Amino acid sequence: MNKHNTSRALGALFLAATVAGAVSAAPVQPVKSVKVLSSEVQRSETKLMVSTVLDVEPLRKLKTNREVWIRPVIYSNQTADSLALPEFCLAGHNRYILLQRQARSDSQRRAVHRSANLSTFPVDAIVEFQPWMQDARVEYLVSEAGCCSYVKDKEIVPGPDIDFIPRVFEATDWVYIT
Repeated sequence: MNKHNTSRALGALFLAATVAGAVSAAPVQPVKSVKVLSSEVQRSETKLMVSTVLDVEPLRKLKTNREVWIRPVIYSNQTADSLALPEFCLAGHNRYILLQRQARSDSQRRAVHRSANLSTFPVDAIVEFQPWMQDARVEYLVSEAGCCSYVKDKEIVPGPDIDFIPRVFEATDWVYIT
């Protein structure tokens, strides 16, 4: 009888280990997708203004020790040039408090936001216009981090296209009808 209970216990232990292995081998859930709701790009003589509204509704239920960093980057479509705009963070409750305590400047404090308080997030940036920006695109690099800033997942969210290439129209010879 004792031998029978031992084999049952070993069988139950083996089954538990198999189930635990299957659960831990499950694929990592990706970052809940951030979407671009609206975007506008304007140019003056020396400045480029990017204004975008991101839908961060899926991040409202972010776990308390999680943080999602979003970095807008302008990439040239013709060359290897790029320009990173100021990044910002949406954080769960505990992570928000920790990042606020660790911030060394006001700009670092302003870059961290509570994820539970936001459903949309405006991204506004004004940068010096450079010639390579005539044909470019904006992408949002989204990375989710957990405890000890371990990066769990990354994704790229496409943003607005920038197209300020001067168009050349050729005048054709006019044909007059008499």
